Amino acid sequence: MLYAKKRSSENIKLFLDDLCLRELAYSLFSYGCDLCFIVD
Repeated sequence: MLYAKKRSSENIKLFLDDLCLRELAYSLFSYGCDLCFIVD
């Protein structure tokens, strides 16, 4: 599991399937997320 903490919202739970980490980072950045990941 991967969590992306947004600046002014609750955490978004993301599941890594075939998504490349770079594409994921760009997607999160475009949605205004802090690029701060916690994998557990």
